Amino acid sequence: MHDTAIANKKKFKIDLRRSAMFLIYGGLYQGCANEFLYNSVLPRLGTGTDWRTVGKKVAADAFGIVPFLCIPTAYLVKGLLLGRSVRDSYSNYWSDVVNKGVLFKNWMIFIPVQCLTFSVIPEHFRVSFVACVSFFWMIILSCILSSS
Repeated sequence: MHDTAIANKKKFKIDLRRSAMFLIYGGLYQGCANEFLYNSVLPRLGTGTDWRTVGKKVAADAFGIVPFLCIPTAYLVKGLLLGRSVRDSYSNYWSDVVNKGVLFKNWMIFIPVQCLTFSVIPEHFRVSFVACVSFFWMIILSCILSSS
C-alpha cells in the first residue's frame, strides 16, 4: 500500500509553464485589463442597471471584448510561453473556436453571469465577482488548451 501511494505521488507533476501562463493571464488580463474595462470603458455605454444598459454592456462584452481581446490574450500568452509565434497562437485560438466551441462555451457561462454583473452586482464588486467566476472558466479553458 505504501508503494502504491509513492507511485501515485510520482505521477502528479505540476507544469510550470502552464501554471505561469494562467498566472500571467489572470494577473494581467483578469486583474488589470478588467479593472480598466469595467470602470473606464463599459460605463460609457451607460451607468444604470436597466435592461437596455445591461444588454449593451453584455453584448459589448460577449461579442467584442471576449472574442477579440479576452480569449485571444490567453492563447497568445500560452503560445509565447511555449515559444510559438503570435500567428501560431492566434491560429490555435481560431482552431479551438471552430473545432472545440471555446467561444460558445464562454458565452454559455458569461452571458448569464454578465447579466447579473451589470444588473445586480454593485459596481465596486464587479471586477471581483467576474474574477471569481473566471476562476472556474479558467479550469474549463485549461482543459480545452491542454489538448491544443
